[in-house]
Amino acid sequence: MKVLLSVLLVAIMIMPASASAKDTVKAGKITAVSGKAEIKKSGGEKKFGAFKGMAVSQGDVLLTGKDGQVDLDLDSDKEVVIGPGTTLKISQLVQSVNAAEGKTSLSLGGGQIMIKIKKKLKGDSRFEVQTPTAIMGVMGTEFIVGYEHQNTYIGVLEGKVSVAGGDRIVSHYVSPQEQLKLDQSGKGQVEKLSLAELPLFALEKYRRELSAGESGPSVDLAWIQQVDKQIELARSKSKGEPTAQAEKMAIFEGAGSSSGEVSGGSSGNPGSPSIPGQPPGNPNNGGGSGGNPNPGNGGGGTIPPDPVTQPPSLIEQPKKYDWDPDRIVDVEIKVNLARNKLLGILRTSGGNEELKSGEDYEIKDVNGNASAAMTVVIKKEYLKSAGKSLNLSLKFDHGHVLAVSLKAEAAPVPKVDMAEFNSNPDKYIPDRQTVIIPYTEPVAFISADPVEQVKAIDFSGHVQGVSITGNQVTVHLNSRLGFGEVNTLMIKANSIKHIKADTIQDQDEQVQVRFTREPHVDTDTLLIPAAGAQDQTVTLDVYNYGLNLGDLKLEALDGSLSMPPSPGYDYTIINTNPNFISLKFSAIFTAMLNNRTAQQFLLTIPLKNEDGSLSSYELKVTFKKPTP
Repeated sequence: MKVLLSVLLVAIMIMPASASAKDTVKAGKITAVSGKAEIKKSGGEKKFGAFKGMAVSQGDVLLTGKDGQVDLDLDSDKEVVIGPGTTLKISQLVQSVNAAEGKTSLSLGGGQIMIKIKKKLKGDSRFEVQTPTAIMGVMGTEFIVGYEHQNTYIGVLEGKVSVAGGDRIVSHYVSPQEQLKLDQSGKGQVEKLSLAELPLFALEKYRRELSAGESGPSVDLAWIQQVDKQIELARSKSKGEPTAQAEKMAIFEGAGSSSGEVSGGSSGNPGSPSIPGQPPGNPNNGGGSGGNPNPGNGGGGTIPPDPVTQPPSLIEQPKKYDWDPDRIVDVEIKVNLARNKLLGILRTSGGNEELKSGEDYEIKDVNGNASAAMTVVIKKEYLKSAGKSLNLSLKFDHGHVLAVSLKAEAAPVPKVDMAEFNSNPDKYIPDRQTVIIPYTEPVAFISADPVEQVKAIDFSGHVQGVSITGNQVTVHLNSRLGFGEVNTLMIKANSIKHIKADTIQDQDEQVQVRFTREPHVDTDTLLIPAAGAQDQTVTLDVYNYGLNLGDLKLEALDGSLSMPPSPGYDYTIINTNPNFISLKFSAIFTAMLNNRTAQQFLLTIPLKNEDGSLSSYELKVTFKKPTP
C-alpha cells in the first residue's frame, strides 16, 4: 500500500493542466563528502568515488558506506544530506516553465536522508521522496519519515503534514512536535514526538540548528538539554551494539507552514509537551500539540509575550576573530537585554561546556540598567581553543536563550605573489639557473619529493632541486635560461600548504620567467697605471651570466699592435660566480702597454655558449694611458 504525505494536498495531488509545458533537466552538485561514498552516473553500472564539487543529475545513484555521508545542493534552496548506509537515486531533477522551484523526485532504496527546503514551493513545483511503499510530497516543511518492516513513521518538527492512503483520501494530519506510526494497512495514531526515534546524524543537525537559532525565535534550555541527552545516548549506542533503526528514513526540514497549508489538525494529545519554538495549542480553538483533548481547527496558536520581558536580541553581528591564534583579540557580543538578566553562557559546539565568568568572558556596559544594552566580551585565550567556529547559548532569566555563533576569518590560501615577483625580476631571478618564487604566506611542501611538484614548461631543461625558506620557493634548473626568452614554471595544486593555517594551494600556480639582463663589462674604459705606480695591475669585471670566455684579442688603435693576451701570463681569472668573472691584468701586461707608442688599446672579449660555439655577445674595453 502506498502512503502519500503532503503539506498542501491540492498542490501535490492535483497537477495543473499547464504542467505539460516542456521541462528542462538541471544539475545539482556535491558540497561535502566524508567516509566512503560512491556514485553511479545515469544509465551506468560503474561506480565512481564521490567528491566535493562533483555534479549530479537526473538518473544518478549515490551510495554511502557505513561511515559515509554526502551533502548535496539540488537548488539554491534545497539541500540533501545522505546518511550512512544509504542508496539514493535522483529520479527527477528538472526545471519547468510553470515550476519556479523545479520538480525533484528522489528514490530512497535504503538508508536515511535529510532534506532542507528553505522556502515554500509554489505553483507546479514539487519535491517528492519515494520508498518502495510510500510517497512523500513536500511543499516546504520540517519533518521525519522512517520506514521499517512495511511500517511507516512520520515525525513533524515544523509545518504540518497530511497523510493519505492509496485512495488519496486524507486520513491523518500531523502537527508540529507530533509523530504518527502507520502499520502496513495504513492504520495508526498521532502521538507526541519522541526524540528517540531520530537517528544520530539528524539529532546532531537539529542541535546545531537550535544553537544557531534556526528553530524558532526563542529556545527553551530544558528542550536543549533533552536533545543533548538523546545525542549522548545515541552516541553511546553507536559505539557499542548497533541499535535498530529504520532501514529507509528521510528527514525533511525547511520553510515551515504557510497560509497555503491544509486547515485542521489532529485530535489533541493529553500530556503533549510544550516545545521551544513551537507554541502549544490554544484551548479556545482546540487541537494540536497543546494538550487539549477536544479536536479543533488546528494545532497551534501564539504564545503571548511575557508582559515583563521580551526575548533578548543581538544589536549587531559579532565580528569574526582572526584565524591565527597568535593574532586573536577579544570579541564583543552586544546584546539588547530587553529587561532580561544573563544567567550564564553555554558552549554548544564540541560538547556542552559552561563558560567561566571573569575567566572566559566578562560583562561590561550594563551600569545596573536591565533594559539597556550589554556587552559580553569573550576572552581571546578562550577563543584560541575554539577552532574555526564557536557556538554559544546565552542563558537569561524568564527562560530565554540567545544563540550566538562566532566564526573565525577564513584562513588565507597560499598563492604566488605575482605583483612582488614582477616588480623585481633581478631579485627573484638572480641567475640563469635559479628562480625564486615569492608566496603571499609562509609555506611548506606537503610531498616528501617537492621536485616532482614543480614542472618547467616550454623549457629545454628540467627542475633539479627545490627548497623553501619562509614564503619563498627556490627552484634550481639543470640548464640555463635563454637571454630574453619567456619560460614557465608551474607548481602543482595540492602540493604546498600554509605553515600555520594548514590551508592548501588549491590550483596550479604558473609563473612566467624571463631573464632580462645581458652580458656586459662593468666599465668600457680602463686606465693603465703609470710607470712607477705602486700597483701596476688592473681588474675588469665581466658579467657573462654563465657564458664561457673566448680568446681575448688586443689591438692598438694606431694599428701598431695586434695580439691575443695570454691567460696566466697577461691576465688571470680571480673571481667567478654564476653571473660574472673578474679578470686581473698583470703588471707585465700593463708595463708592455706603457712601453708602446700608442695611447689607446682595444680589448675584445668574445663569449661562448655551453657547447663551445661562439655566442652573439662580444664585449669591448678600451685601455688608456694616463694623461702626462
